[in-house]
Amino acid sequence: MPKNLVSIANRTRATLVCRQAAIADTFATRLFGLLGRDRLEPGTGLLLQPSTGVHTWGMRFAIDIVTLDRQRRVVGLWESVEPWRMRGLSARTRSVLELPAGQIARAQISLGDELVLTDQPLAQVAREAGPLAPFLRFAAPALAALPSAPLI
Repeated sequence: MPKNLVSIANRTRATLVCRQAAIADTFATRLFGLLGRDRLEPGTGLLLQPSTGVHTWGMRFAIDIVTLDRQRRVVGLWESVEPWRMRGLSARTRSVLELPAGQIARAQISLGDELVLTDQPLAQVAREAGPLAPFLRFAAPALAALPSAPLI
């Protein structure tokens, strides 16, 4: 997996949040984010860090927005945010995860959940995931076989 891509799982609920998230950790990648794209592919996302909130100005599609604190606990959730909106602005927010619209519900993300990132292959994550292990052992082969579309 390229260095700027990670998988994101919900440790609290033992669900996969995002199979392939690009990390926007420079001024330019955070500034431009998903601008210029027609959609966000299923299974992908964009993690902006550091970030205290995001906007959807100039975007062409709705997204789900998850804000995270320093320990990557979920402190805010916004579903199907349309273009030309601002969300997640908070002193507690340290990073923001942008997902395809509907992914918050599909991944069963709730306030207080702890998300974990890994740049390891999903099969290795399954061996080391603790409470996520049963889910990821079952899902890793199928998830790894899905086609991926790099964001950045």
